[in-house]
Amino acid sequence: MSNHRNNRHHSMWDELMNPVFYTGDRVSARAASPAINLYETEEAYEAQIAAPGLAKDDFTLTFDDEGSLVVRANKQAAAADPALHERYLRREFAYGKFSKAFVLPDDVDRDAVTARAADGILTITFPKLKPQAAAPRTITVE
Repeated sequence: MSNHRNNRHHSMWDELMNPVFYTGDRVSARAASPAINLYETEEAYEAQIAAPGLAKDDFTLTFDDEGSLVVRANKQAAAADPALHERYLRREFAYGKFSKAFVLPDDVDRDAVTARAADGILTITFPKLKPQAAAPRTITVE
């Protein structure tokens, strides 16, 4: 991973938890950042984002101009209907929007990244590039 990416996104997660795969938060002041699990297999990295109540159409995933994957979600909660004499007695969660940027390791195949939403979890799979064996070759001296 290049140093300019590390300098742009610096956090305790980057230092303490995983020096290779960093998540940068860009969170709306009105929304909480969702919980994320990151793990690695031999073939891929995977991110699971807790997103209860969100459907696949509530998400937008794009690569920014620096190659980071930016995950955005936006859902507005239904307001209580005063015509029906509804009012909240207690409200401990609300919907809104969030944005999370993933600065990807150099070994991720960006063209093969996939995402699926099911059971309140957005799962993003970042397949690793297949190692290329160096082909032997002879250098001609001029």
